[in-house]
Amino acid sequence: MANLEEIRKRTEDIHDRLNKDGFDVQRFGDDPEDIPRIHTGSYKLDNILGGGWPEGRLIELFGVASSGKTTCAIHAVKEAQKEGEVCGYVDAEQSLDPVYAFDGIGADQQSLIFQQPDSGEQALQLVESMVEEGVGLVILDSVASLVPQAELDGDIGDDHVGLLARLMSQTLRKLSSTVKEAGATVIFVNQLRSTIGQMFGPDETTPGGRALKFYSSIRLRLAPSSHVKDGGETVANYINARCVKNKTAAPFKKDKLLIRYGEGLDRAFELAEHAEEAGAVEQAGSWYKIAGETICQGSEALRAFVRDNDAIEPDGDFPHNLGMRDRLARRIKQLKSGAIRQGEFINKEEQ
Repeated sequence: MANLEEIRKRTEDIHDRLNKDGFDVQRFGDDPEDIPRIHTGSYKLDNILGGGWPEGRLIELFGVASSGKTTCAIHAVKEAQKEGEVCGYVDAEQSLDPVYAFDGIGADQQSLIFQQPDSGEQALQLVESMVEEGVGLVILDSVASLVPQAELDGDIGDDHVGLLARLMSQTLRKLSSTVKEAGATVIFVNQLRSTIGQMFGPDETTPGGRALKFYSSIRLRLAPSSHVKDGGETVANYINARCVKNKTAAPFKKDKLLIRYGEGLDRAFELAEHAEEAGAVEQAGSWYKIAGETICQGSEALRAFVRDNDAIEPDGDFPHNLGMRDRLARRIKQLKSGAIRQGEFINKEEQ
């Protein structure tokens, strides 16, 4: 068996000769760095993806109508802005609700570059230009809404088979390296369509051809599940999220998210659920207890308690959080003694 040191020496010699020939080849360091990521705004979704949206990668976020695609995209914008990134949003669907995006979810409209393009070519060129200009996160919503200029110039009923697929393929071949060099994240929102007349294989597909499936480092599928009602009124929607492709972490992880109408991803629901799984909250019928103290009745009341008291924010990586039960018990004692008022934060030094 060849000696490892000899192989490394030969590698170094070849590396030097190639660089002298102008190829500018690279070498990995002794300690490869983790891929930097943008938080999703959801602990569960972060866990599914391996820590968040990876930087320097292309991503496809797809699903049927009303599955939370745009909501997840806007949350990505909000989280990237928290980290000081300039964000861009290309609204090919011409349907972004600014009240929901900025007032509901909380993205910052003043630091968002926004455009509603006239054609597919303009949209994709804008995405590339944003990345080249230093925009850290770009959303294109959606691939299915991109209309090539030739189709716009033609008449209704004209045959334009393959135009969008060809346009996407041409764009992604170049964009993939541009995004990698810039360290940007580009999320392509896409729809899910039924395949007509296909007897074998998948009965659903995403528009835009196969190129996006290949070039994407992550493909996340969202699907609506059940509704949440409060007093007979539907207030939220459960969403099934499944990572069908992941080149940055373990693939095929899945979980259930909750999107609350007018607010977006419900992190308080995730924390309350995690508290139950960790044994920090005990359920007896419809009532919930913490350290033997009955605190509320019903899952919506538990969510409200978590939201108003910020009592179980994870110390470390969700869902592997320790010490939650003690912190919840301390919060209950503080509330009962009057040491704090509901809605105040626990002192970080006390944690």
